[in-house]
Amino acid sequence: MKIIPILRKLESFYLKETGKQSYHNEIKKGKAVSLIYYDIDKEHTKIHSFGGICKKFRSKGINTKISVRVSVRRIHVQQEFFFYSKVLLDAGVLSKKK
Repeated sequence: MKIIPILRKLESFYLKETGKQSYHNEIKKGKAVSLIYYDIDKEHTKIHSFGGICKKFRSKGINTKISVRVSVRRIHVQQEFFFYSKVLLDAGVLSKKK
């Protein structure tokens, strides 16, 4: 018995449960996106928002990774998130990069 078909079946079930599947199809490299995520400290849990241009979007099932970059006055900030992690609450596409 091979394990890969079983893992793919479990992954597809999990991906349908998360509700992020519609965003997964919309987000592409070069689009402006907004992400809402948890910031977990030792004592506090905060909700933050991060918006910018999608630089990388690697689709690998549960291990899908998104990299978002924003530039303000020649200072670049880039953050990477696992798209299906429980830390990432919501994702939205704002518009295409012009």
